[in-house]
Amino acid sequence: MERAFEERVLRTLGERRTHLVPIFHDVLNIAGRIREIIPTLFICINLDRRSRIEVHDLNEDYTLVSVPPVPKIDGRILEWIREHSRIHHGRRVMRKILTEAEEIKYRMRRRRREEHEAMAREIRPLIARLPVGA
Repeated sequence: MERAFEERVLRTLGERRTHLVPIFHDVLNIAGRIREIIPTLFICINLDRRSRIEVHDLNEDYTLVSVPPVPKIDGRILEWIREHSRIHHGRRVMRKILTEAEEIKYRMRRRRREEHEAMAREIRPLIARLPVGA
């Protein structure tokens, strides 16, 4: 399983992305522990960008997912991924999306009501001038 994952990563990176060096094994097993959080994530070192650490995902067309704000591969990367992953924060994100959608609907209804009230204010004097019973 582990070897199949490594081969898939190398195939995905291909010959065009030689500046990316995937990290599969490290002293603290951070690379393996990241895959426990989200099985398709892997760590790369980008040699073109001053050897910065990047997190990539096999499920994305453009594999770069994020650049953790840490200079070394250590436990802080795990915490950062937990805090910023869509899987772990899916409910919170969905709640935020639904709340924003409700706010948009409320604003649209309020704007429509204000437009109707403005039209009624404009028409009211005209209707008042009409003869009764005509």
